[in-house]
Amino acid sequence: MREPVNYVWRNGMVRLCCKGRIKDLNAEPQQYMTKLDEAIAAQQRAKYPLKACVVGGQNLGSMGEPVETIIANRLVRLPADTLLALRELADKSDGSVYVFLSLARLQAIKALMDAGKWGADSELVNNCLRDWKALQRRVLGSGAKLATIHDCRKTFCTHAADLIPIQTLAEIVGDTPAVLMKYYTRAKDEHADKLRAAFDDGPALKLAG
Repeated sequence: MREPVNYVWRNGMVRLCCKGRIKDLNAEPQQYMTKLDEAIAAQQRAKYPLKACVVGGQNLGSMGEPVETIIANRLVRLPADTLLALRELADKSDGSVYVFLSLARLQAIKALMDAGKWGADSELVNNCLRDWKALQRRVLGSGAKLATIHDCRKTFCTHAADLIPIQTLAEIVGDTPAVLMKYYTRAKDEHADKLRAAFDDGPALKLAG
């Protein structure tokens, strides 16, 4: 039996039975991606984590029935007017497959790739990281140590882990519990103090089981 092939079409990952099916997918992508999107939506709909629009912040359902779309294999619910605005931006695109990343920028990246100057860890990004750093410098000063966006994710996960089960948190942020505990949560001093106190001053501990 052949090894399955993971293939990225635009921003979605598709698992195919073999490399020979990549040509078939590219010939009629709408047909096959629609089938995948429907399966993703059916699987993720019951556990959708947000009650507000991820773009505009308004409550979903406050402006009519939200519209579902699939982005990078994730179900996203948006108010109809927000999705319409995004589609209008896409219609005005200069040919780029990304809404916020211009064709000129993509061509510049391709030139770097062709010249061997595009690093293995480099990614296609918009201006989010640049703006994030600029905001921190404006608030903290030019010499301050800057946090990364992943630092924010780690901070959220560390504090959220005190409030909800790790399995629930993993579903919300889209990772497995093992990955979440290894990379996105940090031990707190008060946790260690609480454990020491339980052994030093607390009642006798009983073996579980």
